[in-house]
Amino acid sequence: MVKFFWVCFRYFFEIGALIVFSGMFLAVLIQVFASNVLAMPTPWAEELSRFFCVWTVFLASASAVRRGAHITINILLRRLSGKLLLAITLLIQVITTLFLICVFYGTLLVMKSSYDVSATSLQISISYFYLGLLIGSFGMLVYLFVGMARNMRSLLAG
Repeated sequence: MVKFFWVCFRYFFEIGALIVFSGMFLAVLIQVFASNVLAMPTPWAEELSRFFCVWTVFLASASAVRRGAHITINILLRRLSGKLLLAITLLIQVITTLFLICVFYGTLLVMKSSYDVSATSLQISISYFYLGLLIGSFGMLVYLFVGMARNMRSLLAG
């Protein structure tokens, strides 16, 4: 049952990012076609593509944290091994976790304060733009906690 949950959690971020990216691609395609072929402005398509871009970035970021695929400067880490490498990696994970907790909390505050504000063309609450950031930062936090637990077990065991 737990394995099924983790598979669903993983696919939520991976397939979700793919679907939202496809939506962004279609919105841009519609915007280009409408403005260049039909000579008809589509402000909603531009706003929708920005909305989908935010969601794509943060859903894919959670997936990147799971894979360890975010951009890193690892000149020092490549030269280390053993417990020292695990300890420094754990420290980096703790600092990143603290940052993401601030992002998550700040996003909640912004969503609450901007709930009554509507997007210009789409006429939906601007909070839905920030929901992608909230969900993505939550996913990143979950994956960081899993990584920290794994590193702490390795640090204590060996």
